[in-house]
Amino acid sequence: MNIEYEARDQYLYVKVTGEFVFREAQDSVPEGFRRCIEHNLKKVLVDLRELRGENSRPGRYFYLDGIGELHDEYVKAGYAPLSVVYVGSSEFVSDDKYEETVAGLHALNIKTTADMNEGLEWLNARQDQPAR
Repeated sequence: MNIEYEARDQYLYVKVTGEFVFREAQDSVPEGFRRCIEHNLKKVLVDLRELRGENSRPGRYFYLDGIGELHDEYVKAGYAPLSVVYVGSSEFVSDDKYEETVAGLHALNIKTTADMNEGLEWLNARQDQPAR
């Protein structure tokens, strides 16, 4: 699995390619938070469109629960909450808001979609939130 980070004007762009490996996906999350801090970004777009394989529903739960716990600590440390959109195929994101529901357990604001334009529109509509 290959993960590239690019700080864009209003958000962190994360492109994930190759064959999906759950542990690598989990282990990459702190780097995303670090890049947001480094570039003072509060929005993230994770591009999964070229990722191969699948993350099962239970896998998605554990992945998002872990991100949610890290996000809770991130906000407690004084950083503003993040807005994150995942753009990818049905092997990684569902169309029934499952991921949004799981992330909501931790007040992590996410969206999942198969359409890049929809994802960018959602991300651009997000207002920066002050730190809690």
